[in-house]
Amino acid sequence: MVEMFARERDDDDEKNNSEGEIKHAEELRKLNQVFLKHFIDLVDQLIDRPAEYARKVEDMGNLVRNMHWLLNDLRRYQGRVTLASMLRTQNERRRQALAHLKLAKEKAQQKSL
Repeated sequence: MVEMFARERDDDDEKNNSEGEIKHAEELRKLNQVFLKHFIDLVDQLIDRPAEYARKVEDMGNLVRNMHWLLNDLRRYQGRVTLASMLRTQNERRRQALAHLKLAKEKAQQKSL
């Protein structure tokens, strides 16, 4: 993920980046906390210095874009899980249909005897 804003990095961030994997839930939680802090700062700034709000709004827009990117990145995973669920459902329906056909075949064979 390209960071569009400056934030302090800790040891966990360096480990995540070195492994190449993103922990989406943790990152979203962090971004949400930063966004809430920026919102409170924006409200304070609007009260004290209303003409200087543009930078804070731009930072908040960057935070929202980062959150949006993380959520979009999860769509691939969601697609795989959805597809796997659909295939399991189809497989179960086919097994039920096959069991029904076997039962019908046995009944037909018993009647023909």
